[in-house]
Amino acid sequence: MGPSADFHIASIAVLSLVFLYVTFGRRGRRGRQFKLFVALFVSTVLLVVCGLARGIVVMSLGVEQAAAPFRAAVTVLQCVASCLMLAYTASLCCSEGRDVRFERVALTAIPFILATCATISSLFTDSVFYVDSDGFLSPGPLHFAVHLCMAFYPAMCIVYAIAYRKMLRTLDAAAVWCASILVLICVCVETLNPQIRLASFGFAMAVLSVFVTAGSPFEFVDSLTHAFDVSAFRAHVAELLKGGRRFSVVVITLRRLPMLNALLGTQVADEAIKLCAQAAVHAGRTRQVYRVRGSAFAFVTFSRRESRRVTEELTKLFARPQQLGGTSMRLEVAVASASGLDAFDSSEDIAQYVGFLIDKLQEGAEVPEEQRGLIEEFRRRREVRRYLAHAVNEGLVSTYAQPLYSLEQNRFCGFEALSRLEHPTLGAIPPDEFIDAAESEGLIAELGRTQFDAVCRFASEHADELVAAHIDAIKVNLSPVELMEADFGLNTLMVMERWGVSPALFQFEITETASTRYGFEAGDAIKTLRDAGSRFCMDDFGSGFANLDSILSLPFSVVKIDRTLLAAAVEGDSARALYRSVVEMVKSQGLVVVAEGVETAQQDAFVRSLGG
Repeated sequence: MGPSADFHIASIAVLSLVFLYVTFGRRGRRGRQFKLFVALFVSTVLLVVCGLARGIVVMSLGVEQAAAPFRAAVTVLQCVASCLMLAYTASLCCSEGRDVRFERVALTAIPFILATCATISSLFTDSVFYVDSDGFLSPGPLHFAVHLCMAFYPAMCIVYAIAYRKMLRTLDAAAVWCASILVLICVCVETLNPQIRLASFGFAMAVLSVFVTAGSPFEFVDSLTHAFDVSAFRAHVAELLKGGRRFSVVVITLRRLPMLNALLGTQVADEAIKLCAQAAVHAGRTRQVYRVRGSAFAFVTFSRRESRRVTEELTKLFARPQQLGGTSMRLEVAVASASGLDAFDSSEDIAQYVGFLIDKLQEGAEVPEEQRGLIEEFRRRREVRRYLAHAVNEGLVSTYAQPLYSLEQNRFCGFEALSRLEHPTLGAIPPDEFIDAAESEGLIAELGRTQFDAVCRFASEHADELVAAHIDAIKVNLSPVELMEADFGLNTLMVMERWGVSPALFQFEITETASTRYGFEAGDAIKTLRDAGSRFCMDDFGSGFANLDSILSLPFSVVKIDRTLLAAAVEGDSARALYRSVVEMVKSQGLVVVAEGVETAQQDAFVRSLGG
């Protein structure tokens, strides 16, 4: 059968390996690119089979003329495969949902149509190939033109790769260049020597190149659990939305992972994560399980009955002790089903909503089957975050003053600067809500800078009034993100200098959690501001895990006791005694105590009873 048969057999071996991976491998994406890849794969398989069949016919009958239809089919399929290569390259260069312009499709189809028509007509006119007097297949007058049309498509793939190089990932670009050059070389060899039918082998190698780079079977797979990653999840959901399918997403999340890491080590924590992934595969009866967070997995179901079955099965499973690291223990695993997803228009919205549900589960909240309320809460949170970014950029976050009253001096002695956000339609946004949003969106440092600049401007413009009112302290809240910024202390002093206000006027508040967790990292900024004359206050003392050692480790001059302790103190004797002990302990260190949340006459009387 000659060297051409060897190339065909090698091509079949290569394509068989690709087929096994595509069919049985762990692949998550089933979008437009995957469909084009399958079309390219099928056309190449048909191309190789026709080429091999042609060789068998020639060898059996010893007549080239009998194999002419197979030769025509091979040439047409080579044109089809070339055209599909360009379509696949174009899909890599644009987003999944972007429509292809009809004019561009029509123009690029012209060489394919011309080459196909010429090849089919050659069966009757010998225009592309014919059998000479010696019985060998020889090129006809249009042979070069047909192969030129064939070479047009891989050449255009290279042009696309150059023109859209900024949009192509490195692996995608490598796949396009490698596949295009392979096909071009093989087509050129076959054009110059028609007896060496190398183009089929070139397309087979191009399919392999595309598969192991741009279509890598491991690209969207998490290395620890072998579940698919969040990119594959978005692609899968996008396909379901595009097809109009109704579906739910079952979420399983391992809670308290940091504690598991700290107590038992990362190896046991990794085992727990893998156990969650395996449980999802088993209960969901699917290999399409996605690791959407570090300790959270998701998979799709297509009926509420199936969602209930899966959630009940997983809940029962994790209610029992599990074997991890040679130890039997109960894992705190939460399971829920995200339903009502037809309320969303995009895969990104659904991915964000799934993340929102994971946050709820991590907080210990129950997720009901009917989720209209949760969806509204999610949309509100998303709108708050969207508007907050706009408000911070446009200076729409207001700064208010909360007065501080001195029991010892029986007068107002200062105020605390507080940020407030008013939404055009949602109204006033609670501080806890938009501060949490600012931290999540990476806006907290910018918000802090904007607020502090406004406070300094106010202090500069009303300096005389502040002196006349004996206001000697302006409290400003600081977040851990701000404190850990490079040169935060120096930059803050520069703002004070620009407005001509004294550092001694300011008292910076750090939450108890921030001071206990990030005290060491924030030390430089605190020292810089402290040396300049500013004071520091521990905020929300009693809400976390701080103790006397925590207070003494940083240069605090004021400790503000959390409002929840005061609310409890006026309700019970034990809480009242605890509050009194905390005040005495802090005052014994020479620190000023601020009671937060005095809102009733009963609370006021209790605080006054503790002394000035």
